[in-house]
Amino acid sequence: MSDTIYGVSCGSYSDYRVLFMCASKAIAERAAADLMKGDGEDYSYWNDADVETFDLFDAPPVKVTVYTMQALIRDGKVLGGYGRTPEPELRQQKEWEWNTDAKKRPNVRVYRAPITGQDAWNITVHGLDKSGVLKAYSDRIVQMLAEEAAR
Repeated sequence: MSDTIYGVSCGSYSDYRVLFMCASKAIAERAAADLMKGDGEDYSYWNDADVETFDLFDAPPVKVTVYTMQALIRDGKVLGGYGRTPEPELRQQKEWEWNTDAKKRPNVRVYRAPITGQDAWNITVHGLDKSGVLKAYSDRIVQMLAEEAAR
């Protein structure tokens, strides 16, 4: 991957399409704004124009290994895989490099677990660097347990 380019798209679902690509975000934003204005008409077909980022590859994309740690934190305990296993474990899977949001550093996602009547949190960390994923995961777990103990 060599760069990021910006596309202007419109529509949704079966009507979704990328209209064109721009070299900079500023150009794409200006073009999308112009499309949404229309030509003095009351309604523009392009009224939902949006700016998106795309990766520009200078070689064919390859598959990369993405490492993932998942856990459920409930009652001061850390359970693996959203509470389905007793211990968290490092999982790995192959993904196309354009299909992962963990390109530069581990991606940490924390959200409330939908467990009725209990205070529980899910945590998911994934990335391309195994040691970075493990460190980000353990740092966040320690922080969350300390916050829970302080409550």
